[in-house]
Amino acid sequence: MTNTIKTIAATLLALSVSAANANPLDFQAGGQPKPRVTAIQLGIQSNDNGVCPSPASLNVWVFSNKPGTFPILVVSDSGVVLGPYQVETVKGAGTVTMGSWSQDFIVASSVSTKYHVVTPNSDVMSMRVPLEVTC
Repeated sequence: MTNTIKTIAATLLALSVSAANANPLDFQAGGQPKPRVTAIQLGIQSNDNGVCPSPASLNVWVFSNKPGTFPILVVSDSGVVLGPYQVETVKGAGTVTMGSWSQDFIVASSVSTKYHVVTPNSDVMSMRVPLEVTC
């Protein structure tokens, strides 16, 4: 009887620990995890050659737990929000599920700011990346 109680207690403990690691919002009907963004990376390429207008490009990589389409917002340190833009992630090699988005633009005058990318209803965001052009 004592071994049965210990076994039941150990099973309940194991179930509670595994349930604690899962976010309750990660599951849809049937116990399948919902698609969610797991990481975002941002890259900015620009010419700082002292001449304006100058070409630049913004590149975003979105990683997710499974394929899906996710909205992203590009946010500057000055408070300007661009988007939403839709990024579709697809299954790649190994366990990587990723999608990308890019935008070319022209820098018309000197600029010194940082940008980061967020996805609504999530705390996942990219690191802040500087855009520095002097002309």
